[in-house]
Amino acid sequence: MGKKKAGDGGSGAWNFAARFLLSAAVTAGVVSLLRGLSSEPATFEKVAVPMQLLPTLPPKTGPVKGRVLKHSNGLCVREKDSSLILSECGVMTSLDVIQVVQDESEPPAFQLRIGQRCATLSGPKTLTLPLQPACHMPEAKFRKVIVGTDLFLLQPSSMSVCLAPAEAPADGAGLILSDCTGDIHFQTSEAFEAPAQTAVEVHVRDVRDTIQTVSVSDTLVHISGLCVTAQDEITGEDSSLLVFSDCEDDPVKNVRFVAASESNVFRFQLGRQCGHPEDGADASGEPRLAFPADCASTRHSFKYRKLSEDERLPGFVIQSVDNPIQYCIHPYGGNDRPPVGTELINHKQCELGRNALRFRVGDPIQLAKEEPKMKKSLGNPLIPVPQEEPCSYYDEGKSQSSRPGKPCLPPPPFWPYTGRTDWKIQLGQRALASVTPLEEVTEQRCAGFYLLGDQTWCNKAFDGSHGVGKIGLSFGIEERDIWSELVTQKFHLPVKLFDCFIPPDRSPPISGTAPNNSECPKNAFGEPKLAEICYGASYQSFRLCLAGQDVTAGGRRYGTLEAQLRGWPKLSVHLKIDVEGSEWDVLEWLIGHPEEWDKIRTLDMEDLDLHAQLDREVKIMEDLRERFYCTGSTLEVYRQGWSPQDNCGVEPCPEPPIYLPNGFAV
Repeated sequence: MGKKKAGDGGSGAWNFAARFLLSAAVTAGVVSLLRGLSSEPATFEKVAVPMQLLPTLPPKTGPVKGRVLKHSNGLCVREKDSSLILSECGVMTSLDVIQVVQDESEPPAFQLRIGQRCATLSGPKTLTLPLQPACHMPEAKFRKVIVGTDLFLLQPSSMSVCLAPAEAPADGAGLILSDCTGDIHFQTSEAFEAPAQTAVEVHVRDVRDTIQTVSVSDTLVHISGLCVTAQDEITGEDSSLLVFSDCEDDPVKNVRFVAASESNVFRFQLGRQCGHPEDGADASGEPRLAFPADCASTRHSFKYRKLSEDERLPGFVIQSVDNPIQYCIHPYGGNDRPPVGTELINHKQCELGRNALRFRVGDPIQLAKEEPKMKKSLGNPLIPVPQEEPCSYYDEGKSQSSRPGKPCLPPPPFWPYTGRTDWKIQLGQRALASVTPLEEVTEQRCAGFYLLGDQTWCNKAFDGSHGVGKIGLSFGIEERDIWSELVTQKFHLPVKLFDCFIPPDRSPPISGTAPNNSECPKNAFGEPKLAEICYGASYQSFRLCLAGQDVTAGGRRYGTLEAQLRGWPKLSVHLKIDVEGSEWDVLEWLIGHPEEWDKIRTLDMEDLDLHAQLDREVKIMEDLRERFYCTGSTLEVYRQGWSPQDNCGVEPCPEPPIYLPNGFAV
């Protein structure tokens, strides 16, 4: 957050040997209500639309479809001198990247294929791509071990080792077989299709020619005005995905939302071809929409329904039918104005008030003339929203890190809550004031700010021009602690890490297995790359949590901040505390011991819990402000992402614990 104020003389002069309180983000989430879905689906008038049915695409022939194999860091797997390496993906074709292909054996196995050649075992730890096809051999078969929504391990069917980079997973790194530890996670992406037989090409041309006669009155149009089309040219079953596109790009390819024979059942359809949730072995927990498949097929689920059209919002929400999980169609990323090319996914949450989930059906040209309008006022129309001076987001809102300066927190277009409580607003104003930098905390006086994640660092606190710190203390590490990595990489200061909750096998820093006092990778600008865990100076790890006293409880050890500050001189300690609300007792103790204050050069705080003992906690923040300058916060980032119409538009939400006069919860 900031810089310690000048000495007691009250001269107002800047003292850059003072401490900084860095990036305190006083954030309490806006209360979100996910309403239950209506048990009574709305009825819709069915309009008979003449349609010429399209021919059914035959099953693909020729090479089996594969999916591009990538490391979890996004690098593709390619061939080099008959071996496998990681490489920037760039322009990809089916003949220059490795693909994962499922064979027809029982149980199913996978091949790592490039063209007609497959990677095979050539030794206990090595793979090779022989010049002659060997895909039928047992040595070419692999199994997937799913470890996350989109991630998996690859193991030879006959061994318990894993495909892994031989070194750090960077461009050019070779792949070997090794123990199943480290950077061994892989993923797959867009499918390739080898040239199929002429019969398929004829059918694709038939689809293109026949579709010219299809009516546009049941075209599916997102509330943003975008249509839905196949991402790639159709070459066979499930050879593409459904994505958002400009309705005018190629109108004959726009997917329709066609009523089936059952009541309130619809399909993503183009002629006799339908879209369906991905259902392959590598489909994610929120599958995309694969296309095309024969609508008469029984191997896929094509059924969707319209959730009741809202009495206030235009359009409808699309929900899956006959699926164990009742998905709702959602733009990947959740944007209510998704960019062209955004994939449609089957989202697990059906939030009826969100524009991102809403669609309309009709002639796109006509719908474009009819701007979607709210049918009723949003939120609580009985409470007006206070008017405020316009403001602008820092760096045009591009930065997703903590931001310096006074946060821009514009009011919403409506009052989102059921009521308005004065004491909650007053506490909100005090909390905001405690984390708002003074006008004198400028970029010029700090010699620039360093912004990353929850940090807004005033450079003069670290650059040695006004003294130097000696040590970094970080409480609350979890799997990875970016703060301590940055302190060691940017300023080459040693750090001590404290956490008693995270299991060591899930946290390389706590287990002591992360690179220690190492040469860490930098980006093109000479800044820490942070692609992998790395400490540029020495670190020590302790299975200890922060508390107001030394105690052991529940098998965990707790200790005091006083013990860790003991022996350090003035302005020598960079301190970070992220301990899920336990910091309040520690901060209160610190405020009462000025001799301990004097040891702290910078203080970083995250995730402050304002749901309990609100007045006490705001008072502590105000006391911190008496001794520190604030340099920035994440409040503006949270305001930029706040969309009350998504959760509080259909019906007003309950009031949050504390908020500002304009309704923004802090």
